[in-house]
Amino acid sequence: LKEKSGVVAAATGSGKSISILQLIANTNVKTIIYVIGVDLLYQLHQTIENTLGIKIGIIGDGKVDIKRKINICTIWTAATALGKKYVPLNDEDASKKEKLKNENKSKIVKAIREAEMVLYDECQMIACRTIQEINSESIGAYYKFGFSGSPWRDSGDDLLIEGVVGKNIIEVTSSELIKKGFLVEPIIHFIAVPKMDKLSDNYQSIYKQYVVDNEVRNELIIKATNKLIDSGRKILILVKNIKHGKILLNELEQNSVVYFLRGEISSEERNQVKEDFINGNIDIIIATAIYDMGIDIKNLDALVLCGSGKSSVRTIQRLGRVLRPYPGKKNAIVIDMLDNCKYLTQHAIKRLETYRTEAGFKIKLPKRKDV
Repeated sequence: LKEKSGVVAAATGSGKSISILQLIANTNVKTIIYVIGVDLLYQLHQTIENTLGIKIGIIGDGKVDIKRKINICTIWTAATALGKKYVPLNDEDASKKEKLKNENKSKIVKAIREAEMVLYDECQMIACRTIQEINSESIGAYYKFGFSGSPWRDSGDDLLIEGVVGKNIIEVTSSELIKKGFLVEPIIHFIAVPKMDKLSDNYQSIYKQYVVDNEVRNELIIKATNKLIDSGRKILILVKNIKHGKILLNELEQNSVVYFLRGEISSEERNQVKEDFINGNIDIIIATAIYDMGIDIKNLDALVLCGSGKSSVRTIQRLGRVLRPYPGKKNAIVIDMLDNCKYLTQHAIKRLETYRTEAGFKIKLPKRKDV
């Protein structure tokens, strides 16, 4: 609070929600918390209401219920109200063509301008232009803080975020939390994917051929997932492409209870799926990028990464989905694909390098004969 601004760079499980609650309690000023998706909107809204025992405002997913003191707002709703173009983050954002009545736009803009404290959740994922535009309208804010599980940007424009919310003021790594028992140890298994002949030179074509429609690669994913099911694991499968998710769903639902979450699924249905998974009624959740970060399902203990990609930020964020402790949970199994083709091999190497930045992560590479 002495700093009045800064980034709290704290890994999953470090108590981000508690930090937000402490800031709210200690300042007792009008506050807006910005989040990057509807799942995070409802999750944090429920956490704050249950902890503080008060009703707080919610702005987003078609809701404009503004309270005097504390409000939670999705980034895209704020941008829409301000008449700004929102830069899509994932398939959820791209599918949301949010329309606001003029009277609601005015209410939201008023809340933005009157907020005395602004908190950005997962600030590193917010497009620089978006966060700068919201910041320029936050004329009443003298407290500005960002929260991030991975305090950097792959594009290298960290200074632009720093210009809005300030420098890192606290940093807590996953390895520190694993050592102290606040997170479980991840065991990351790379599975070697064979080469494929006659691939295109174009990235999009390669991705479709080698990742989405590759029967051999998909069979390796299904085999690894079934092995996890047999060992009693609760599994999250992350994909980048909706068609890929449907292909895996069709195979896996033959022997397990599986649900595929993506941007077009309503928030009510997502919450029901989450509840059913926690209660043991669903074995596997397949999800697009909407589940890359922030989602808190503590009994998840296995993660299957199907989408490739080189982003160090998303790599760390995705792992965070399975690291939270839970009764009987000793570790988390992570399956990643060691692809063997143009572009994707380098992406796999980049992810491996990211994993190696955390001493608390255990990595198991395939034997040379399998590569």
